[in-house]
Formats: sequence, C-alpha cells, structure tokens
Amino acid sequence: MNIAYELGKYDPLAYQKSQYFEPHFEHQKWLDKYQNLLNRATENSFVKHHLEHYGDLPIWAASEVWDFGAMSMLYKGMLPDDKDRIAKIYHLKDGKHLQTHLHAFNFIRNSSS
Repeated sequence: MNIAYELGKYDPLAYQKSQYFEPHFEHQKWLDKYQNLLNRATENSFVKHHLEHYGDLPIWAASEVWDFGAMSMLYKGMLPDDKDRIAKIYHLKDGKHLQTHLHAFNFIRNSSS
C-alpha cells in the first residue's frame, strides 16, 4: 500500500503522529476509527501476536486492518507532497485528483452496500 510506504519513510508509527498530517485533519477522529478496526481485528492471529509481543503495529501492518473508508480518510489528511507522490504512481496530476477519486470510490462502495 502506497500510503504505508510514504508515511513509513518518516516513522513506523507515523499514522499515530499528527505532525505528519495537515493541521486541519481530524487526526483523533481517525485514530478512534482505527482503534475500532483494530479491536475487531484482534481475533486475527498476526494482530493479536504483534500487539501482545511488540506493542503498536507499524504502519505496514496497521494498514492491513484499515477499511477503505479509513484509508481514504487518512489519505485526505496527509501532507500535499506525500499525496502528490502517491498520485503520480497512478499517473494522476496531483494528490487532489486522487483524493477526489478515493472519495468517489468510497461513496459508490457505501451506496452499494
């Protein structure tokens, strides 16, 4: 996942640290959503094992428990340069374009379920 790769360059726990996100990003709200997803995932052997033996999940493992909405929300809060680097992988002009696509995909997914 490209989000994990980009944020992981800063810190394995970058997703927990507001300094790696836009000032307007509702980071605590996202962390609360992540915690709910994590609580549901503790039945998964790798999550439970890691939490019991090593503590917080590094971003590359944490990203495995995110749902599409959490991933989209986190991307929206990322710093512009980080979003732009990810967007370029998908041959999009910039991070705002990818953000728009992710929002649309999330809306369609939620409408379909």
